[in-house]
Amino acid sequence: MAVRDFATTPKGILSGVRRIAPNVSIKIRWQVDRYYIWDGDGPDPVEQGYVPHNVYVSAVVVTTEGKTVFGRGVLRGVYESEGMEDPNIHGYFPQMLFTALEELHVRLVGKKITGGRKEWDPREAREGSRDRIELATEVRAATMFVQRSMEEIYNREQRRA
Repeated sequence: MAVRDFATTPKGILSGVRRIAPNVSIKIRWQVDRYYIWDGDGPDPVEQGYVPHNVYVSAVVVTTEGKTVFGRGVLRGVYESEGMEDPNIHGYFPQMLFTALEELHVRLVGKKITGGRKEWDPREAREGSRDRIELATEVRAATMFVQRSMEEIYNREQRRA
């Protein structure tokens, strides 16, 4: 049985990232933001019982030197009922994970991931340690998986429209 190169649910995306990048830990944290001020159209969702949150999606690795390196995607002003946490973060989860992985890659090797002719070369790693290069290679593969997943989600939404 062939392994798909994408997933379309948060659970599937996390499972794919774990398979592709076993050394990368993904953490999702919801934090109530009592100071957030509604600036949208219509009534403030707080009046309907919703609570504003900041949501953090982090991608974390620990190098062989014991150094923790992370990247993070953040979304502020996410309204949700108290105690409820939408695993898809209202559709933003894939983008937030993508951002976290991209930032992690930069922090590991000092370069953004590109898809063009000037592709990142592991020999150009800023720190040069073999561990960082191997971790960055995992992170790059996971990022490409998430990107392919976002493309598939978008394509499915377009077919439904």
